[in-house]
Amino acid sequence: MHEKNTPLPRLQYFEIENLNGEFSHKITLNIDKHVTAIIAPNGVGKTLCLKIIQSLFERKWHFFETIEFTSIRFNFTDGSKVDIHKPTKNDSKTDISTENEAVIKINFKLPDSKNTRRIIRKVSNNLEWVRRRAPYLRHIEGDFWVDIRDGERIHRRDIDHRFGYRKRRPSNDGLSDNDRKNYEELHQFLSKIKCKLIETQRLIIVEDNDDSPHSWEEDSQNIVYAISRKADALKGIISAEISKYAALSQSLDRTFPQRVIASNDAVIPKSIHQKFIDLDAQRTNLTDVGILESDENINLDISDSEIEESLARVLSVYIRDNVEKLESLNPIYERVKLFQELISERFQKKIVSVSRENGISVSYGGKELPLQKLSSGEQHQLVLFFELLFEIEPNTLILIDEPEISLHVAWQKKFIADLLKIIELNRFDVILATHSPQLIGKWSDLVVELGDVG
Repeated sequence: MHEKNTPLPRLQYFEIENLNGEFSHKITLNIDKHVTAIIAPNGVGKTLCLKIIQSLFERKWHFFETIEFTSIRFNFTDGSKVDIHKPTKNDSKTDISTENEAVIKINFKLPDSKNTRRIIRKVSNNLEWVRRRAPYLRHIEGDFWVDIRDGERIHRRDIDHRFGYRKRRPSNDGLSDNDRKNYEELHQFLSKIKCKLIETQRLIIVEDNDDSPHSWEEDSQNIVYAISRKADALKGIISAEISKYAALSQSLDRTFPQRVIASNDAVIPKSIHQKFIDLDAQRTNLTDVGILESDENINLDISDSEIEESLARVLSVYIRDNVEKLESLNPIYERVKLFQELISERFQKKIVSVSRENGISVSYGGKELPLQKLSSGEQHQLVLFFELLFEIEPNTLILIDEPEISLHVAWQKKFIADLLKIIELNRFDVILATHSPQLIGKWSDLVVELGDVG
């Protein structure tokens, strides 16, 4: 278990040599500002670098089978290092990839270890097997293939179903007994860092139909608008927070009489009215952003001179209880408030509302708009900001591919400043890949150039 006061490791440096047999890249992350922006011409592999980083943290070792490279290095803020190599002809015969197996060598060193550990991992060479069995399939990227006869896009798992490749896979995990212990240690280290790749296709969610036994059959997939799914998700998030708020309220209410009797302190009468005003302001803020329902403010119709010690003691406990209740909603309040501010700055002629009933709703000219009718730029911005504010755990490494997609130039210029506001509230690291000089703007100190960007 990780020590509570020990900072979690963060990715600090990434390097790859001979990507696709041609490109070598070095990326030093901006640790202080938590944002690193990669700019590069088309075709040099910036998006592929993001997928490689994701594959390490999600332990998708088969992905390294699909790409050509010599070595990859990851350095971390705690001094840890992970190196991945593809053996060459100069390595021993047992380390070289074959027709049926791809071999990758992993060297890693952790802070509490004096020595570098080594793992040789053998991955079933799905690519070569598919090429022999179905020569009309062409590998696109990652887990996806295309049938050149009709253009059908096919996922790796569907190839397993169609051609029975799954039966040919070895039962072990591609590790020798000597390597397995080392791998478990590496796995434990990598699991400390959450990683999420936000790809260019952000507006549509394709889901397998549970009623279909094979995901390639007709009508086997459901198409869902991401923006509608985010609205539903926010309803659930607010509902969960309100449930915690209600449980805390019940707990405090049950013990209220005993705590009043046991209380020895009392609020100074002249400050009681101000504390009630402060509580009403907190409730109003929570109501304005759609977390609490509208309620009447409490009017304390009593003068300071009429508040005796016994009444002051009761009011003291009441005030403390309500402060504790309302403060329990502060984390969700801060996120909803910033979400509304960022979106409202962009949707100037549309009104964006958050509520427990609808999650997210948008109106124009007094009429509610279906969320899927928003422009692609509006949907992109709303979906991305929602994910960063409500779906990302602290200390996550976020990889964003082309955040400028469908965004007006004015919105692009605001993006990094607004991203830093979100990071200040919900601490995480970001590596973004972009073509947009407008998005970079004044933030040139965040930039890492790959190749000749002109």
